[in-house]
Amino acid sequence: MNSTVTRKLSPEEISALEGLRARMMPLRFTIEKLQENMVRNPAAPPSWPEIQRTIGVLNGHLHSLQQFINGYMGIVKVNDEEVENWIPGRHTLLRALHPYPQPPFPMEKAGMPGLVETLLRKRLDPKEQKWVDDSLRKAMEFCYVPGDWGIEPTKSGDARGGGAGDDDDDDGDDDEDRDSGVKGGNAEIKKVERRTGALNEDELMEMWQTASSQAMIAAAKVSDENEAGGSDFSGSEYSSPSAPEDAEMEDVKGEASRPSAGPSGSSLGSGVAGTGPGMQPQFTTLPLSAILKFMGTGATS
Repeated sequence: MNSTVTRKLSPEEISALEGLRARMMPLRFTIEKLQENMVRNPAAPPSWPEIQRTIGVLNGHLHSLQQFINGYMGIVKVNDEEVENWIPGRHTLLRALHPYPQPPFPMEKAGMPGLVETLLRKRLDPKEQKWVDDSLRKAMEFCYVPGDWGIEPTKSGDARGGGAGDDDDDDGDDDEDRDSGVKGGNAEIKKVERRTGALNEDELMEMWQTASSQAMIAAAKVSDENEAGGSDFSGSEYSSPSAPEDAEMEDVKGEASRPSAGPSGSSLGSGVAGTGPGMQPQFTTLPLSAILKFMGTGATS
Protein backbone atom coordinates (compact mmCIF):
# COMPACT_ATOMS: atom_id res chain seq x y z
CA MET A 1 0.00 0.00 0.00
CA ASN A 2 1.21 3.47 -0.78
CA SER A 3 3.09 5.00 2.13
CA THR A 4 1.57 8.43 1.52
CA VAL A 5 -1.89 6.91 1.89
CA THR A 6 -0.92 4.84 4.94
CA ARG A 7 0.03 7.95 6.91
CA LYS A 8 -3.47 9.33 6.47
CA LEU A 9 -5.25 6.21 7.78
CA SER A 10 -6.46 5.88 11.33
CA PRO A 11 -5.41 2.92 13.54
CA GLU A 12 -8.85 1.37 13.14
CA GLU A 13 -8.64 1.54 9.36
CA ILE A 14 -5.15 0.04 9.34
CA SER A 15 -6.36 -2.77 11.62
CA ALA A 16 -9.24 -3.51 9.25
CA LEU A 17 -6.92 -3.70 6.25
CA GLU A 18 -4.48 -5.94 8.12
CA GLY A 19 -7.30 -8.27 9.13
CA LEU A 20 -8.49 -8.47 5.55
CA ARG A 21 -4.95 -9.20 4.33
CA ALA A 22 -4.47 -11.91 6.98
CA ARG A 23 -7.57 -13.74 5.71
CA MET A 24 -6.90 -13.33 1.99
CA MET A 25 -3.26 -14.44 1.97
CA PRO A 26 -3.97 -18.06 3.07
CA LEU A 27 -6.79 -18.23 0.53
CA ARG A 28 -4.45 -17.11 -2.22
CA PHE A 29 -1.72 -19.53 -1.09
CA THR A 30 -4.12 -22.51 -1.16
CA ILE A 31 -5.38 -21.66 -4.65
CA GLU A 32 -1.85 -21.20 -6.00
CA LYS A 33 -0.76 -24.53 -4.51
CA LEU A 34 -3.66 -26.31 -6.19
CA GLN A 35 -2.78 -24.70 -9.52
CA GLU A 36 0.86 -25.77 -9.22
CA ASN A 37 -0.15 -29.39 -8.59
CA MET A 38 -2.38 -29.42 -11.66
CA VAL A 39 0.30 -27.83 -13.86
CA ARG A 40 3.01 -30.17 -12.59
CA ASN A 41 0.98 -33.29 -13.43
CA PRO A 42 -1.34 -32.40 -16.32
CA ALA A 43 -1.95 -36.08 -17.20
CA ALA A 44 -2.69 -37.14 -13.62
CA PRO A 45 -5.07 -34.79 -11.75
CA PRO A 46 -4.97 -34.62 -7.94
CA SER A 47 -6.50 -37.51 -6.10
CA TRP A 48 -10.02 -37.27 -4.81
CA PRO A 49 -9.05 -37.12 -1.12
CA GLU A 50 -6.62 -34.29 -1.87
CA ILE A 51 -9.29 -32.39 -3.79
CA GLN A 52 -11.75 -32.86 -0.93
CA ARG A 53 -9.18 -31.62 1.56
CA THR A 54 -8.36 -28.58 -0.58
CA ILE A 55 -12.05 -27.76 -1.02
CA GLY A 56 -12.55 -27.90 2.76
CA VAL A 57 -9.62 -25.55 3.33
CA LEU A 58 -10.90 -23.10 0.69
CA ASN A 59 -14.41 -23.14 2.18
CA GLY A 60 -12.96 -22.39 5.60
CA HIS A 61 -10.99 -19.41 4.28
CA LEU A 62 -14.01 -18.07 2.37
CA HIS A 63 -16.25 -18.48 5.43
CA SER A 64 -13.76 -16.61 7.60
CA LEU A 65 -13.48 -13.83 5.02
CA GLN A 66 -17.26 -13.52 4.75
CA GLN A 67 -17.66 -13.28 8.52
CA PHE A 68 -14.97 -10.62 8.74
CA ILE A 69 -16.65 -8.48 6.09
CA ASN A 70 -20.36 -9.00 6.86
CA GLY A 71 -20.26 -9.84 10.59
CA TYR A 72 -21.25 -12.96 12.52
CA MET A 73 -22.72 -14.25 15.77
CA GLY A 74 -19.89 -14.71 18.22
CA ILE A 75 -19.33 -15.23 21.90
CA VAL A 76 -18.22 -12.17 23.85
CA LYS A 77 -17.58 -11.68 27.54
CA VAL A 78 -19.99 -9.41 29.40
CA ASN A 79 -19.34 -9.05 33.15
CA ASP A 80 -17.09 -12.10 33.11
CA GLU A 81 -19.81 -14.12 31.43
CA GLU A 82 -19.70 -15.47 27.91
CA VAL A 83 -22.68 -14.20 25.97
CA GLU A 84 -23.51 -14.85 22.35
CA ASN A 85 -23.73 -11.54 20.59
CA TRP A 86 -23.62 -10.15 17.06
CA ILE A 87 -20.19 -8.95 16.03
CA PRO A 88 -20.50 -6.32 13.29
CA GLY A 89 -18.55 -6.64 10.08
CA ARG A 90 -16.13 -4.25 8.44
CA HIS A 91 -17.87 -3.84 5.09
CA THR A 92 -18.75 -0.16 5.71
CA LEU A 93 -15.20 0.71 6.68
CA LEU A 94 -13.60 -1.30 3.88
CA ARG A 95 -15.94 0.19 1.30
CA ALA A 96 -14.81 3.70 2.25
CA LEU A 97 -11.10 2.86 1.97
CA HIS A 98 -9.12 3.05 -1.26
CA PRO A 99 -5.79 1.27 -0.78
CA TYR A 100 -3.33 1.73 -3.62
CA PRO A 101 -0.49 -0.67 -4.43
CA GLN A 102 3.10 0.53 -4.42
CA PRO A 103 4.45 -0.12 -7.94
CA PRO A 104 8.21 -0.08 -8.52
CA PHE A 105 9.19 3.33 -9.88
CA PRO A 106 12.23 3.51 -12.22
CA MET A 107 14.22 5.98 -10.18
CA GLU A 108 17.47 4.88 -11.80
CA LYS A 109 16.47 6.25 -15.21
CA ALA A 110 17.51 9.72 -16.28
CA GLY A 111 14.97 12.41 -15.48
CA MET A 112 12.83 10.23 -13.23
CA PRO A 113 13.92 11.83 -9.93
CA GLY A 114 13.00 15.26 -11.28
CA LEU A 115 9.64 13.94 -12.44
CA VAL A 116 8.93 12.50 -8.99
CA GLU A 117 9.81 15.80 -7.37
CA THR A 118 7.51 17.66 -9.75
CA LEU A 119 4.60 15.27 -9.16
CA LEU A 120 4.95 15.25 -5.38
CA ARG A 121 5.55 18.98 -5.06
CA LYS A 122 2.76 20.71 -3.18
CA ARG A 123 3.90 24.30 -3.73
CA LEU A 124 5.12 26.22 -6.75
CA ASP A 125 8.70 27.20 -7.35
CA PRO A 126 9.67 30.63 -6.02
CA LYS A 127 9.83 32.05 -9.54
CA GLU A 128 6.42 30.68 -10.48
CA GLN A 129 4.91 31.76 -7.16
CA LYS A 130 6.22 35.30 -7.69
CA TRP A 131 4.60 35.39 -11.13
CA VAL A 132 1.26 34.29 -9.65
CA ASP A 133 1.50 36.84 -6.83
CA ASP A 134 2.36 39.65 -9.25
CA SER A 135 -0.59 38.72 -11.46
CA LEU A 136 -2.99 38.71 -8.51
CA ARG A 137 -1.52 41.97 -7.26
CA LYS A 138 -2.15 43.53 -10.65
CA ALA A 139 -5.68 42.12 -10.68
CA MET A 140 -6.40 43.87 -7.37
CA GLU A 141 -6.33 47.17 -9.25
CA PHE A 142 -9.57 46.39 -11.08
CA CYS A 143 -11.23 43.41 -9.36
CA TYR A 144 -11.78 41.97 -5.92
CA VAL A 145 -9.18 39.59 -4.47
CA PRO A 146 -10.02 37.87 -1.15
CA GLY A 147 -7.90 39.02 1.75
CA ASP A 148 -7.19 35.49 2.98
CA TRP A 149 -5.07 34.92 -0.12
CA GLY A 150 -2.33 37.01 1.47
CA ILE A 151 -1.79 39.29 -1.53
CA GLU A 152 -0.64 42.80 -0.62
CA PRO A 153 -1.69 45.62 -2.96
CA THR A 154 0.95 47.36 -5.04
CA LYS A 155 1.95 50.80 -3.84
CA SER A 156 1.21 53.56 -6.32
CA GLY A 157 4.70 55.03 -6.02
CA ASP A 158 6.41 51.70 -6.68
CA ALA A 159 4.19 50.72 -9.55
CA ARG A 160 4.35 54.06 -11.39
CA GLY A 161 7.86 55.14 -10.56
CA GLY A 162 6.98 57.58 -7.78
CA GLY A 163 6.22 61.26 -8.02
CA ALA A 164 3.09 63.27 -7.46
CA GLY A 165 2.80 64.22 -11.09
CA ASP A 166 1.42 60.81 -11.94
CA ASP A 167 -1.91 61.61 -10.30
CA ASP A 168 -2.24 64.74 -12.39
CA ASP A 169 -1.46 62.77 -15.52
CA ASP A 170 -4.15 60.29 -14.62
CA ASP A 171 -6.64 63.08 -14.14
CA GLY A 172 -5.79 64.44 -17.54
CA ASP A 173 -6.21 61.03 -19.08
CA ASP A 174 -9.63 60.79 -17.49
CA ASP A 175 -10.71 63.99 -19.21
CA GLU A 176 -9.39 62.76 -22.52
CA ASP A 177 -11.06 59.40 -22.10
CA ARG A 178 -14.39 60.99 -21.31
CA ASP A 179 -14.17 62.94 -24.55
CA SER A 180 -13.15 59.89 -26.55
CA GLY A 181 -16.68 58.81 -27.40
CA VAL A 182 -16.51 58.79 -31.21
CA LYS A 183 -19.13 57.64 -33.61
CA GLY A 184 -17.91 55.17 -36.19
CA GLY A 185 -19.29 54.48 -39.65
CA ASN A 186 -22.49 52.72 -38.66
CA ALA A 187 -22.07 52.16 -34.91
CA GLU A 188 -21.06 54.17 -31.88
CA ILE A 189 -18.04 53.12 -29.83
CA LYS A 190 -18.77 52.93 -26.16
CA LYS A 191 -17.14 55.67 -24.12
CA VAL A 192 -14.14 54.49 -22.14
CA GLU A 193 -13.77 55.94 -18.68
CA ARG A 194 -11.07 55.17 -16.17
CA ARG A 195 -12.47 54.53 -12.76
CA THR A 196 -10.72 53.80 -9.52
CA GLY A 197 -12.16 50.81 -7.70
CA ALA A 198 -12.66 47.07 -7.81
CA LEU A 199 -15.02 45.18 -10.08
CA ASN A 200 -17.12 42.31 -8.85
CA GLU A 201 -17.78 39.10 -10.76
CA ASP A 202 -20.95 40.40 -12.43
CA GLU A 203 -19.20 43.51 -13.73
CA LEU A 204 -16.29 41.47 -15.05
CA MET A 205 -18.75 39.14 -16.79
CA GLU A 206 -20.51 42.09 -18.41
CA MET A 207 -17.22 43.54 -19.67
CA TRP A 208 -16.15 40.17 -21.06
CA GLN A 209 -19.43 39.71 -22.94
CA THR A 210 -19.20 43.12 -24.63
CA ALA A 211 -15.45 43.03 -25.35
CA SER A 212 -15.72 41.28 -28.72
CA SER A 213 -18.46 43.59 -30.00
CA GLN A 214 -16.50 46.67 -28.95
CA ALA A 215 -13.41 45.36 -30.74
CA MET A 216 -15.40 44.74 -33.93
CA ILE A 217 -16.89 48.25 -33.75
CA ALA A 218 -13.43 49.75 -33.33
CA ALA A 219 -12.11 47.75 -36.30
CA ALA A 220 -15.05 48.88 -38.46
CA LYS A 221 -14.38 52.50 -37.47
CA VAL A 222 -10.75 52.26 -38.56
CA SER A 223 -11.79 50.66 -41.86
CA ASP A 224 -14.34 53.42 -42.52
CA GLU A 225 -11.75 56.10 -41.78
CA ASN A 226 -9.28 54.50 -44.19
CA GLU A 227 -11.87 54.33 -46.95
CA ALA A 228 -13.02 57.91 -46.35
CA GLY A 229 -9.47 59.27 -46.27
CA GLY A 230 -8.43 57.42 -49.41
CA SER A 231 -5.40 55.84 -47.84
CA ASP A 232 -2.79 54.99 -50.45
CA PHE A 233 -1.14 51.67 -49.74
CA SER A 234 0.60 51.48 -53.12
CA GLY A 235 3.60 53.58 -52.12
CA SER A 236 7.15 52.47 -51.70
CA GLU A 237 6.68 51.78 -47.99
CA TYR A 238 3.92 49.27 -48.65
CA SER A 239 4.68 46.11 -50.57
CA SER A 240 1.65 44.38 -52.01
CA PRO A 241 1.52 40.59 -51.82
CA SER A 242 0.75 40.56 -55.56
CA ALA A 243 3.86 42.56 -56.48
CA PRO A 244 5.59 39.59 -58.21
CA GLU A 245 2.46 38.94 -60.25
CA ASP A 246 2.31 42.60 -61.26
CA ALA A 247 5.93 42.42 -62.36
CA GLU A 248 5.18 39.42 -64.54
CA MET A 249 2.24 41.21 -66.10
CA GLU A 250 4.46 44.18 -66.88
CA ASP A 251 6.87 41.85 -68.67
CA VAL A 252 4.02 40.34 -70.65
CA LYS A 253 2.80 43.79 -71.59
CA GLY A 254 6.29 44.78 -72.66
CA GLU A 255 6.68 41.73 -74.86
CA ALA A 256 3.24 42.16 -76.33
CA SER A 257 3.95 45.81 -77.16
CA ARG A 258 6.96 44.86 -79.33
CA PRO A 259 6.20 44.22 -83.01
CA SER A 260 6.65 40.55 -83.79
CA ALA A 261 8.75 39.42 -86.72
CA GLY A 262 7.16 37.69 -89.65
CA PRO A 263 5.57 38.39 -92.96
CA SER A 264 2.28 39.32 -91.44
CA GLY A 265 3.81 41.82 -89.03
CA SER A 266 2.21 40.78 -85.71
CA SER A 267 0.43 37.55 -85.08
CA LEU A 268 -0.39 37.43 -81.37
CA GLY A 269 0.16 41.13 -80.95
CA SER A 270 -2.00 42.11 -83.86
CA GLY A 271 -4.45 43.72 -81.52
CA VAL A 272 -1.88 46.13 -80.09
CA ALA A 273 -2.20 49.73 -81.21
CA GLY A 274 -0.38 52.90 -80.34
CA THR A 275 3.07 51.51 -79.56
CA GLY A 276 4.96 54.63 -80.49
CA PRO A 277 7.02 56.73 -78.13
CA GLY A 278 4.98 58.40 -75.41
CA MET A 279 1.87 56.43 -76.24
CA GLN A 280 0.17 53.89 -73.98
CA PRO A 281 -0.32 50.44 -75.58
CA GLN A 282 -3.90 49.42 -76.17
CA PHE A 283 -4.85 45.75 -76.13
CA THR A 284 -7.81 44.05 -77.66
CA THR A 285 -9.43 40.98 -76.16
CA LEU A 286 -8.61 37.75 -77.97
CA PRO A 287 -11.46 35.32 -78.60
CA LEU A 288 -11.54 32.19 -76.52
CA SER A 289 -11.25 29.94 -79.59
CA ALA A 290 -7.93 31.54 -80.56
CA ILE A 291 -6.54 31.05 -77.06
CA LEU A 292 -7.60 27.40 -76.97
CA LYS A 293 -6.13 26.82 -80.44
CA PHE A 294 -2.82 28.34 -79.40
CA MET A 295 -2.69 26.29 -76.20
CA GLY A 296 -3.53 23.05 -78.01
CA THR A 297 -1.58 23.33 -81.29
CA GLY A 298 0.68 26.35 -80.92
CA ALA A 299 -0.78 27.93 -84.04
CA THR A 300 -1.18 31.70 -83.98
CA SER A 301 -3.25 32.22 -87.09
